[in-house]
Amino acid sequence: MADENTQNNDGLQSPVDPLAAMDLLNNDNVQALQQTSSTNDTANADEIDELQNLQEQAEEKQEAETQTPANSNMVSANAQDPLAAPDEANKRKYPDFLESAERVPYSLQEELTEWRRNLKARLVPENLVNATGMENTVFEYAGHHTNMLKMELNNGAPIYIPQNQAGNNFRHMEAYIGRTLKISVDEFIPVPNATDDEGHQEYIALGSIRQAEFTIAGTLYSQLEQERKNGSTDFVNQKRVGRIVRVLDRPTPGMLFFEYEGMTIAMLANQFYYISYRRPFNEVAQVGDQIEFTITDIVRNKFEDSPSVKRAKEAGLDTPSGLRYMIVATCLPFRENPDERIRRYEEQHTTFLAHIVSVEPVKGILVEAGQGWWIKGIKPTRLNFHPTAADAVEHTPVSGYIESLDYKRHRGRFIITNFPNGTANHKRR
Repeated sequence: MADENTQNNDGLQSPVDPLAAMDLLNNDNVQALQQTSSTNDTANADEIDELQNLQEQAEEKQEAETQTPANSNMVSANAQDPLAAPDEANKRKYPDFLESAERVPYSLQEELTEWRRNLKARLVPENLVNATGMENTVFEYAGHHTNMLKMELNNGAPIYIPQNQAGNNFRHMEAYIGRTLKISVDEFIPVPNATDDEGHQEYIALGSIRQAEFTIAGTLYSQLEQERKNGSTDFVNQKRVGRIVRVLDRPTPGMLFFEYEGMTIAMLANQFYYISYRRPFNEVAQVGDQIEFTITDIVRNKFEDSPSVKRAKEAGLDTPSGLRYMIVATCLPFRENPDERIRRYEEQHTTFLAHIVSVEPVKGILVEAGQGWWIKGIKPTRLNFHPTAADAVEHTPVSGYIESLDYKRHRGRFIITNFPNGTANHKRR
């Protein structure tokens, strides 16, 4: 059911800005968000921060729900953090980074040095390199515990990404395991008193996802700014293709993450498709699917200004710092806009099929007339059908016509003329 505080007699809650849904996170009764049909509004820096907060809280809530009752009492607030302090009775010993980390073979050191030199000479995406996540380990290094993501470059060389260089997804480095993305080669650490069989000094390579994100998104940001100065809309209208790598369907409204140009971008569910009770987000969005999207805005801000980064730093994590670029993307231009069909139904007084999505004794019936359109269903007394909550679960079909609509708030009234398949309880008899 929809939140009682946001529903009125004409339908569900008003359209919600897709980047301003934070106040709904703690409301377990909210099942879905309506959205406006417009995709032209760009997000400001504050809204981008809310997107990051939504990402973090969605992940934390979903992870908490996977814990079993038997161990839930043993889990501290920092349980999902690999750097969480162990209790005194069961202290954990971390491997020494300089002793345990894999070295770069001497035969590959010159190639890695060349990659590093090229990027320092010219900070462009072409000088970044591909790497695949292999392991995520907490090491003892420089006097404190450091979370490190081990990656493998295309030439087979190992390279490590410290947590403060893991970019926007620094809290969940394990999500990079098995994925190939762009990184920069940043530094070579000489291992004290360590040489190979031929007497060559041994080195450990450090890299950065943060630098790669900055380089790729920064290039896009410069293109967008230049086109805005020229009065062009080619950039925001350009069709781009990405691949879904992660889907979080709870809490509402849900969000996904997709790869584009070697980096990961977040998108809320109601910018991926027109929300529907009958087509749940986790059925529509699947890991591995290609998606078509446009970039509507890119906002430049600092990691240090993000509330989620501040909280992580207070918790003792190694956090990124410096400038970052937040990309706002949408798939809606490549979806059929249900508003057009709904408008045609209203103008032509068409009788069509809708589906029940909510039934309450006082508030009555809500039907989904189209994706994003959940409006009041009016059942004439002459109809000898008595829908219940079971019809909302089964999305019982009803035929009828639109009596009135409010396009701005996505509210209206739908006159039910028939239950072509009966009600859920009737079918069980």
